[in-house]
Amino acid sequence: RRGARRCAAFSDELAAGQDLRPQHAQENAPPWVLIADDNRANQQVAQSMVEQMGYSAIVVDNGEQALAVVQQQDIALVLMDCYMPVLDGFAATEAIRNLNGPQRQLPILGMTARLGVEEHPQCLAAGMDEVLLKPLSLEVLRHSFSRFLMLPDQSRPAAASSGRSPRVPLDPNPTPPRSTDRPY
Repeated sequence: RRGARRCAAFSDELAAGQDLRPQHAQENAPPWVLIADDNRANQQVAQSMVEQMGYSAIVVDNGEQALAVVQQQDIALVLMDCYMPVLDGFAATEAIRNLNGPQRQLPILGMTARLGVEEHPQCLAAGMDEVLLKPLSLEVLRHSFSRFLMLPDQSRPAAASSGRSPRVPLDPNPTPPRSTDRPY
C-alpha cells in the first residue's frame, strides 16, 4: 500500500535512527499519520481511511514502537490504540507528552473498542486529545482530523489557528434531548 510500512520490520532502522518514511516520499508529500494498533484488521481499516483522506501512514504494533517513531520522524497526528502489548496507549501517550520538543504537542487520538465510564477519563488523563470508538468510521475520522490537521486540500486547519485544539471531552453517557412534543 502507498505510504505505509510495518514497524515490525523497522526495529533495526529505528535503532539506527533512520527515516522510516518510504523512499519515494517527497518534501511536498501529505502529512504523516502514525497508526499504533496491535490488531492487523484495525491497522488496515485505519490505514485505508487515513489514505482515503489524502494522508500518508506509518503503522506500528505497540506503544513502544509509536514512541520511537514520534521521537525520530515528522508526524502530524497519532491514532493510538489504548490497549496494546509492550507499552499500552495510555503509557505511550504520557511518554510522548513528557518529551522535550514539539512532539509533545502532537495531536493524539485514542482508539478503543470499549469506551466505558473508566476509559474516557483515563484517555484524557493520559494526554489524549480525543477518544474514538472502534470500529472507526470515515466520517468520524474525517471530522476528528479536521479539528487538528490541515486537510490535504485545505490551506488551513479547521481548528483555531492558535495551534492545537483544546481537549473537548466526550460525554460517555450523553443525555438524549427531550422533546416537549412527546408525552412522558
